[in-house]
Amino acid sequence: MNNLEAIYIGLVVATFLLNTGRASQTIEVCKEILFFLNQPLNIVEQITKRIYGAIYRTMFYAYCRVSDNTNAITYGKTLLTIYRDCGDRVQEKIISMQMVRIYYSQSMYAEAKELWESAIIVRRQAGDKVGEAECYV
Repeated sequence: MNNLEAIYIGLVVATFLLNTGRASQTIEVCKEILFFLNQPLNIVEQITKRIYGAIYRTMFYAYCRVSDNTNAITYGKTLLTIYRDCGDRVQEKIISMQMVRIYYSQSMYAEAKELWESAIIVRRQAGDKVGEAECYV
């Protein structure tokens, strides 16, 4: 089994663990997957970013589920950077609003406002009128 196969299998296992309520185990599996991703791979950079995105998204949701907002923010920030680099505006706006909720719940109002304003811009640029209206709620 090569590193790429191990990464894909690990990601499937991590997603299964997350969906079956085992967020702590999900985080551990994702950490192991990140170890494999840091090994040299001969694959296209875009695919690598997508894999990182999938792992960080899984870890972000796992940390949200166990109410570890500090780590959720850390992984959420990285995830937003990955989505911006890949040009995935849909996922960027979804994660942005989730991050706004986390910041707000942590009384980090300045960070929440900054991200909220960027989420409105992203939704406006994407022509997502419903999403833009949701931002104002």
